[in-house]
Amino acid sequence: MSTKLSGWALLALLALGLAACAASEEENDLVDGGIDAGTDTDTDADVDTDSETDTGDPPPGGASCADPVEVPDEPLVWSYVAGWSGFPDDTFDADGGLADCEDGEGNTVWFRITVPASHEIVFHLNDGPVVWVNIVDGCDATECLASELALMTSSPAWANDSGEDLDIYMAVESNVPILGEGVIDWTFERAPL
Repeated sequence: MSTKLSGWALLALLALGLAACAASEEENDLVDGGIDAGTDTDTDADVDTDSETDTGDPPPGGASCADPVEVPDEPLVWSYVAGWSGFPDDTFDADGGLADCEDGEGNTVWFRITVPASHEIVFHLNDGPVVWVNIVDGCDATECLASELALMTSSPAWANDSGEDLDIYMAVESNVPILGEGVIDWTFERAPL
């Protein structure tokens, strides 16, 4: 009987501990509010990248090269979280004459990114399906500056060694068509060479 009682007492203590953790997490969310003001005031150990997606609304654009998502100049590490349902079309076509590119069969999201001189842009796949990352210097480009498959263990990158800040366009395309919502969770990192 004492063994059963000890087991029940242990379970009760565990439940109380979990409830306290949940309450602490809710309190942290109230302090931070999920919206970044440039500093992270909660006590968790997350990395705060000051992304516009903290409010749950991704920035507009992205359906085509002519209307890309504009990656802000600051911070240099920026995260983008959205759903594939806003990007139902395959708008990147390497078969249309683009050299040195890989063309997946899936949905495409376009980004315009200013890469400072002597920096590289690194694309990190945090969650979601495998994607092709194709980088061009404009919507009328005839070749890709870089083209690579992004996996959880592989982060495509391109280095700006031109001596001046450059705007590049990044077409991120799922390897196969995504039907329904599907998750997009990516980080764009500009780092000195």
